Amino acid sequence: MSGEGSILLTGGTAAARRLARALAAAGWPVVYALAGATPSPRLPAHGGVRVRIGGFGGTDGLVDWLRARPVTAVVDATHAHARSMPAQVAAAAARAGVPALRYLPLPPPLPETLMAEQVSALAEMAARLPRKVRVAAALGSRGLASLRGREDAWLCARMLAPPAFSVPPRWRLVISPCAAPRPTVAQEMAWLRAVRAHWVLARHAAGSARLLRAAARLGVPALVLVPPPPPRGVPVARTVAEVMHWLRKTAG
Repeated sequence: MSGEGSILLTGGTAAARRLARALAAAGWPVVYALAGATPSPRLPAHGGVRVRIGGFGGTDGLVDWLRARPVTAVVDATHAHARSMPAQVAAAAARAGVPALRYLPLPPPLPETLMAEQVSALAEMAARLPRKVRVAAALGSRGLASLRGREDAWLCARMLAPPAFSVPPRWRLVISPCAAPRPTVAQEMAWLRAVRAHWVLARHAAGSARLLRAAARLGVPALVLVPPPPPRGVPVARTVAEVMHWLRKTAG
């Protein structure tokens, strides 16, 4: 259990919500922070979790926020594929003198029968995709930005919010509310059949596991984006138990 300060937990995923609830249940006061980019986001339901929605104003703003409050530690539980936020959190925590941890649960392994090409950048994914193919994409609205030059592809994509750019004529977007349940493998297979997908574009993450299993069962090849490395010098926890151990050792 913590002392007087709270834990700042930057979240936005199901794993982050579970972590926030677990920390609060163990007696750690938690501030669960969201950028506010997702409409009607899911929130951790626990009385010990306070929710903060909205940006901090970049690294400098987060430094000021941390210095003005009795924050015991920062746990960055943003999406494994987030790039800018983990770097900002790490830099701000270091400047403010607050211990920081990156929470990165391991994603499910890729199906053994999946015909997958793994890429480390969205630009690489756009370059490797064959021309004039039918594509089913689950990359989010920001992830699709790197594919804007692929107007030759017939692309159907699912996302929580519309992208901030003009969509090419051959693209079809499906906007799903955040509260909607995740499709089953059978539903993902039905979607891939309906759009007659030649390729699947997805992140290697828990949220894409069923889609990639569906692709494997149907024999549809996939381009899979692997997560970026965590910020240098920041310890990484893979499980809730590891986070608890780090907090007790570092901030208890």
